[in-house]
Amino acid sequence: MTCKALFIDFDGTIIDSESVLYESWRLVYRTFGIELDIDQWVKQIRPVKPHASAYNYLCSRIHLPQQQEILSMQKRIDEELILHCCLREGIKELFDICNMRLKIPVTIVTSSAMHRIRPILNRLRIASFVNYLVTSESVREKKPDPSCFIYALEQGRVQPADAFAIEDSPQGIAAAKNAGITTMAYPNPVTALMDLTKADITIGNGFEAVSYIESGHKPCYFKKNV
Repeated sequence: MTCKALFIDFDGTIIDSESVLYESWRLVYRTFGIELDIDQWVKQIRPVKPHASAYNYLCSRIHLPQQQEILSMQKRIDEELILHCCLREGIKELFDICNMRLKIPVTIVTSSAMHRIRPILNRLRIASFVNYLVTSESVREKKPDPSCFIYALEQGRVQPADAFAIEDSPQGIAAAKNAGITTMAYPNPVTALMDLTKADITIGNGFEAVSYIESGHKPCYFKKNV
């Protein structure tokens, strides 16, 4: 198989904003004297609408101010923490190799809004490596619905069999697989605790993604998901 397009998630994959999301809510909880452990976050709060779930769970423990006040507090903490986020291991090199050596267009496929990710791409100096952006403004449905990947395929004029996707979460993996795309799981410390076995393979960094793409996804030294 010759790869003609790389689709990569943003949150949790390019940067570890998944850990930032958990940490921001953990600090909000601590403000009210409650500890939020990682297992509780992964199993009870993160899977569905994390902001609403986090607020509702906190409400079940104590009497809280209005929801908007709590969400604003979490947003301020999140925005401060995200400023310290760096690219995950091998991502810069992956983008560079796709652009310069492999000549593979890179598309970021995310459920986040353009106004959120564009400044981060510019700050991390990788905007020039990205050929296309598929954001929450591009399609109506969010992952795990495959609409975003179907849109990316149409935008790049490629077939599912000619593309690879890199995702960090069960929702993202399901979206890519339901679009018929070979998918690599690149877990972060939070999503590593989730079930990512629907991915075709699990990688530990961007360098392994390059090797997998160049191998034509033949079995090699990576962790094959079965």
